[in-house]
Amino acid sequence: MRKLKILQMRAICYFLGNQDCGAWSFAKKKKKRKDVTMRKVCFLLTALLLVSPAFALDVDCSVSDTNLVTVYYANAEEANLPRAFGLDITVDNGATIDSLVDYDDTNFWVYPGNIVIDGNSVTEANEPIAKFQVAGREEEGLGTSGITIEMGSLYNDPCDPEHQSPPPLSGTLLQFRVSSDCSVAIAANAARGGVVLENPDVPADANFGGCTVVTAEPPCIPTDHPKYAEWVSVGEPEEWCYDNFCYGDADGQPEPFGRGTVAVGSVDLNVLLGYWQSNDVRADFNMDSEPFGRGTVRVGSEDLGILLQNWQTTPPGDCKTNYSLFE
Repeated sequence: MRKLKILQMRAICYFLGNQDCGAWSFAKKKKKRKDVTMRKVCFLLTALLLVSPAFALDVDCSVSDTNLVTVYYANAEEANLPRAFGLDITVDNGATIDSLVDYDDTNFWVYPGNIVIDGNSVTEANEPIAKFQVAGREEEGLGTSGITIEMGSLYNDPCDPEHQSPPPLSGTLLQFRVSSDCSVAIAANAARGGVVLENPDVPADANFGGCTVVTAEPPCIPTDHPKYAEWVSVGEPEEWCYDNFCYGDADGQPEPFGRGTVAVGSVDLNVLLGYWQSNDVRADFNMDSEPFGRGTVRVGSEDLGILLQNWQTTPPGDCKTNYSLFE
């Protein structure tokens, strides 16, 4: 095994054009172990670039928060954990991958495509998206329909107390947002090894999946609005979405007045009178019930008062943004 590692380190040093792999190190490491971590990085880079995928585990994605995609792996074998991932992630239907949301994984924290080595030191880990260089070898990156990612693990180095534990059997690799409805596909990037395991001699067969993004329209009333829960409880009436509904605008349309128009006028009064002292919420301007006889109604004197207060005016249209109106 030691001989194999030496050969792999020599190969990656040749690939990077450096004949002295042992001289590389993280600047912050102790001098007596100066070359240990960089030798391990060399081994990781070699494996990612030169070793074919070997082993069956799942690499898949899920969708949450409308357009947030999470890429994860699962069902790894404890006896032969994943060491690195080289993946192509693409979307269809004219969508684009717009931004990385979370990729700061303490398990797979080495990004071989972007790591910066200055002289004898690793100065910057950067991000997992590989730079676009050759069409067909890597995807074009953020703002396009595809990204190529490279993420590797490096742990159990006595000079690196931050990364002592091996990766778990299942975990999240990264998250990103897409622009619109699409299908997300994950595939091995052959030039970067696909999935690389601790023991590359074991034959591998990773299962690559995908997921579907359906970007739902956000509710017309923000979820943190004081009346959001009430709006949902009464069936999400469209009328409550009008910008001036809480001022007495029952139809959401301007109406003629003098030489111009107003938002609140006779049309809205007629709507209110049509639902007077009923539980129809389409003229419930205060978005609440009020006492009537031995019970309550949704449309009554409080709603009439709101309409008359704003009679023949065009209020500011801030019913969905000015939460103080409902205090």
